[in-house]
Amino acid sequence: MNIPKVSIVVPVYNVEQYLDECVQSLLNQTLKDIEIILVDDESPDDCPQLCDKYAQADKRVKVVHKKNGGLGLARNSGLEVSTGEFVTFCDSDDYVALDTYEQCYEIAKRAGADEVRFLYKRFSGKANYQLEGCNVRLCQSADLIEKLDPMLKNMAGLLHPQSLDIKSTASSCTAIYRRSVIKEKCIRFYSERILICEDFIFNIDFAAACNLIVFTENEFYNYRHNNNSLTMTVKSDRFDQNIIFADFLSDRLVELSYPDAKIFANGHLLGCLLAFVKQIFSSHLSVKEKKYLYQNKIDYQRIKAVLNTYPLKNKPLMTRIRIKIICLQSFGLCYILENVKNNVFQKKQRFNIFSFKLLCKKKL
Repeated sequence: MNIPKVSIVVPVYNVEQYLDECVQSLLNQTLKDIEIILVDDESPDDCPQLCDKYAQADKRVKVVHKKNGGLGLARNSGLEVSTGEFVTFCDSDDYVALDTYEQCYEIAKRAGADEVRFLYKRFSGKANYQLEGCNVRLCQSADLIEKLDPMLKNMAGLLHPQSLDIKSTASSCTAIYRRSVIKEKCIRFYSERILICEDFIFNIDFAAACNLIVFTENEFYNYRHNNNSLTMTVKSDRFDQNIIFADFLSDRLVELSYPDAKIFANGHLLGCLLAFVKQIFSSHLSVKEKKYLYQNKIDYQRIKAVLNTYPLKNKPLMTRIRIKIICLQSFGLCYILENVKNNVFQKKQRFNIFSFKLLCKKKL
């Protein structure tokens, strides 16, 4: 029986307009010895039929049709039927560079690594298929702290020096994993409907179980950026979900003897607080609706308890100011600050775009 070098699990739900761009980037990988597992999570559009057509046209494609259960459980369904030496994940509205898995597989084999991590870049509009080529700079680690730090740094600022100076993400879509480790240690995704940021916990569990991770700064993965994401409906229970996740994260890191686990998890919670407030004030909700969310959907007692032990002085000045003002629970003051901050950011963006265009004209 031929064992594919890499299994690619693709959860599919309501992405009819983007699915082909994603699948074509997988079918045309320079590494041909792969299997593509399309997991139809009871998609309400034509995606189920499209998945079946891909399977009929290419024997490397498998399709799993299942009852809707969300992203995490869809990935688990793909894991159950995967047979590759390594496994990875790709969201069905994104795409990858055409040599992604060949480059990563070769790195893994050369280093004897259980995981190879890479980076992503944002895009909007049409996919731009290309070969990325591999950067020379690689970092590898078998030490648990070094394995975790590059990923965890994305969730909150580290309180201790980071010995492995390398960029990383905490996404399961930006890595390939040795499948035998997942199988032997029964590593699975939690449902994001129960525990948000399910990618992070999967990566923490895998890092604790594996022997060696190699980090590369290649931007192999292409993440579809929705420019209107901040104007979408604000999820009123988002902050409560982040509290549950922060407590879970703290417990998991304590189990692994990660330094300053509780403080680190609280730092992540403060970041989620700022993101939630930003989403409230950037939304298209009425002022009355924004005020209700601000006053009733933030656990101010929890935040004040966090600040009693958290070294806020390590945060940037503007971050400290924003958190302090939020804790005053003054909707008007916070409303003014967030709008001023957003206006400054937008003006800075416009200035950068103007400067870039001016530079291009000079070069021409």
